[in-house]
Amino acid sequence: MRSRLAALALLLLLVACAGGAGTSTTGDGLRLGDLSGEWANGTVVLRVNDAGEFLVQPAGSAEQALMGGFVARDDRRFVFVSQVEGECPGAAGAYLAEVNGDELTLTLEEDTCPERVAWFEAPFLRVDG
Repeated sequence: MRSRLAALALLLLLVACAGGAGTSTTGDGLRLGDLSGEWANGTVVLRVNDAGEFLVQPAGSAEQALMGGFVARDDRRFVFVSQVEGECPGAAGAYLAEVNGDELTLTLEEDTCPERVAWFEAPFLRVDG
């Protein structure tokens, strides 16, 4: 529980300190809910729920988790903060998001986790219609 609170506090701090203009082909109104669902890019599956929790799993393995944590939307980007378990414990990464139909592209802005950078490099396709 303490690790979740620490990760949430870090996430809130990052969101409060960020700023800028919107960047999305779906308009400046891209919301966290627009990322909700299941997305796959051949390497990993990314699951995001409406509460802002995310889970990264290897493609083809719904039982193994590589990383989980929280994601939030600030003025211009999505900030992913990993939990203390799994890869890159407590690391934060900021990405510009673009949703075109059933395709999600996450463009690296800054991330201290090389694994997440590699996983998010290829565009994602929506799995759960």
